[in-house]
Amino acid sequence: WISITILLNKNTNILVQGITGSEGSFHAEQMMEYGSKVVCGVTPGKGGQKATIKNLPVFNSIEHAKKEFEIVSYLLRYKKSASILLTYLFSV
Repeated sequence: WISITILLNKNTNILVQGITGSEGSFHAEQMMEYGSKVVCGVTPGKGGQKATIKNLPVFNSIEHAKKEFEIVSYLLRYKKSASILLTYLFSV
């Protein structure tokens, strides 16, 4: 078991991977309701679409998203029952 402390504030830009799926969009909307600054999402092959009730832009890759936004953290869905919020310490 690994414990990681992640410090976010109201200005931290967050990207959600898999945002066009039901789980990704659900968690993105939940995060925004609690005040998190979700700015975009990534789903390969769906770049150019919009996602969530806020019509957030969707990109094909993190690399493409970083051209538009200063991405500091991203939500990664790695199992249906769990998520992990990663914070960039170094440029990806």
